[in-house]
Amino acid sequence: MTKGDRRNFKLFARLQDGDKKYVQLFDAIDKQSEYDEPKLLEQFKGERFTKQFSVAKNYLYNYILKTLHIFHKDQYTELSTLMHQIQILMGKNLYDQSRKLVRKAKHLAERQERFQETLYLLEYERMILHRTQQMKQYEALLATVQEQENKAIVRLQNLQEYKHLYDEIYVILNRANSARGENEVTEVNTILSHPLLQDEDQALSTRAQLKMLATLNECHMFKHDFAACRDVSKRIMAVYEDNESIRKEKNLRYINTVSNLGIFCYYLGHREESFAMLSKMKSLETYSQHEKLRVFEKYYHFKIALCIEMGAEEEGRATIESFIKEFKAVEGQIMKSIELAISFFVANFFVMAGDHSEALPWVNHILNEPKTELRTDIQCMARILNLIIHLELGNRDFVEYNLKSTARFLSNRDRLYKFERIILKYLRYLAALGPDDSDRDLLVKFSAEMEEVLIDPLERKALNLFDVVTWIKSRQQQASMMQLVQSEAEGVQKLD
Repeated sequence: MTKGDRRNFKLFARLQDGDKKYVQLFDAIDKQSEYDEPKLLEQFKGERFTKQFSVAKNYLYNYILKTLHIFHKDQYTELSTLMHQIQILMGKNLYDQSRKLVRKAKHLAERQERFQETLYLLEYERMILHRTQQMKQYEALLATVQEQENKAIVRLQNLQEYKHLYDEIYVILNRANSARGENEVTEVNTILSHPLLQDEDQALSTRAQLKMLATLNECHMFKHDFAACRDVSKRIMAVYEDNESIRKEKNLRYINTVSNLGIFCYYLGHREESFAMLSKMKSLETYSQHEKLRVFEKYYHFKIALCIEMGAEEEGRATIESFIKEFKAVEGQIMKSIELAISFFVANFFVMAGDHSEALPWVNHILNEPKTELRTDIQCMARILNLIIHLELGNRDFVEYNLKSTARFLSNRDRLYKFERIILKYLRYLAALGPDDSDRDLLVKFSAEMEEVLIDPLERKALNLFDVVTWIKSRQQQASMMQLVQSEAEGVQKLD
């Protein structure tokens, strides 16, 4: 709960009569850093409610939900409140008043494209006509009600079909962020060829249109078609900005779109537009704590990635330091997939900067994550990065010992492609060198073999997670990866 939520809880409790032991229980739990039930039972020893402590906890839980419901108002609340009021009025046979509210609610539901609620409201309208036995009016409105119902059903079904398509690409994307195998490409191309994705006019509502565009965007992103992603993202932004009520309701999606557009623009070389999206991220209006968290996630995800791409070492270090400070207040609240991605980018940044000891805790954070199917691409590359870090730290025995387990982990998750096989092969060779042996000839062979593999566009996508080509050059030239990126850049520019 936020500070405001706690305050609202106390304010509402003051207005209530009767025993308020639940407030004392609330305060006691609130003071604990971690929930400790035995300590609570000891603290309230002798109080009657401890004899049925589960009942007391359930009462407190429901009371908290009640206060959150009362003090958190949004568009959903407005419509659901109207519908509840209609039910109350109908229950009291106040049909004239309920009919007025039905008209108001239908207008709101239409504006917000709430098709399911529209069907309920039309049923209320039919029930009012039945109960008032206004047969002439019933006959006159019957065709209209049925027509509106059919329209709502068709639009609802159309929206559901687009949701089902989006579900398909969402499952694929959460396994990995880009297509590396022919099977994955085939899966995505099958979705892209679906008839509903061929013409935007097939989307019968703004919500369906947004879901269609989101599906296209995710498919193009998976294939790394950033030009198509940029065009679709701009279209999504335009649709949101033309429909304020839906944008406010779907503000998390809007935040994602701004972030993604900035990344696509950068990859396409449109840096000014990319930096503009980064600045826009910080000024986005938010309506909930969840949305503030999403801005936090996306801003740091985006900015750290840009620092890596541009070789902006000084700014990257400042950004990471700022992230660490702010992360303490939201730890455990941000999306796990984003947390894994940020941890990987920070580890990657420190490897590029040559600070391998700094990189190690961030990689370990990923490696120590309980078993999850989220971002298997990052989980796999983190294990390769871990070997590289230990090689750079001189822990050659560690590298040799963990090569097999790393290969097995990648193979079990269908992520052991040619790119990964070559890296693991040469890490084995490099780890086997003696302290006085030169790695020059090995690195030349490593580079040549990797360049040959990277001719394949599917294999080349792995460079978006870790640029092994630049790492090889850094060892050959005895410079940090960051120095090489900086030397290739036209100039490091402030990001915001």
